[in-house]
Amino acid sequence: PGTAYRHSQPSGAGNYISIDHGGGWQTYYFHLNAFSVANGAQVGQGQQIGTTGSTGNSSGAHIHYEQLLNGVGQNIVINGQSLSPYPGSYYNKYLTSDNGCGGGPGKYWVDTFANATGYAAPNTADAQGILNAGTNYVYCKVWGSRVGTATQFNHWWLRTDLDSVYAGKNGRNAYVSAYYLSRWGNDEARDNNGTVIPNC
Repeated sequence: PGTAYRHSQPSGAGNYISIDHGGGWQTYYFHLNAFSVANGAQVGQGQQIGTTGSTGNSSGAHIHYEQLLNGVGQNIVINGQSLSPYPGSYYNKYLTSDNGCGGGPGKYWVDTFANATGYAAPNTADAQGILNAGTNYVYCKVWGSRVGTATQFNHWWLRTDLDSVYAGKNGRNAYVSAYYLSRWGNDEARDNNGTVIPNC
């Protein structure tokens, strides 16, 4: 818990939030797409404070997170576990939040590399809306139409809830191609922990 403050630094951290936790401790959350709390708001663990983005000096959507004590950066500790040594490249280490971000049972967290169109069924016939690039939850998978290029493709479709919905359409329980998963191969459908997403 603590007090959240909004900041903007277009040349660097972009839209970011700092939280003053008391006792000299602060946490920082950089490159946010949008803020979800007012400046000076009291916030608690598990509360959404913003949405992941790529604002400022950033090459793609991610959370740049820091823990500071009396203004000095610390080795980050989550649930009593240190994250150091930090990896030198992407997809080397993973951490799944247990903070109650709507993850509950039956949801699997995945990273998508681009905005993906969601459809009413596991094919490209009836577009419903868009699932934004970044970290999203999905429920299960269904084999369907092939999506991709000559060398990178996927037949699995993931049932999920879309971020934006076209007029007159339904964004709940829509299907997005597993082609958009950031870190797995052709015809694979796994979550960020490597767990195979179950069939619907």
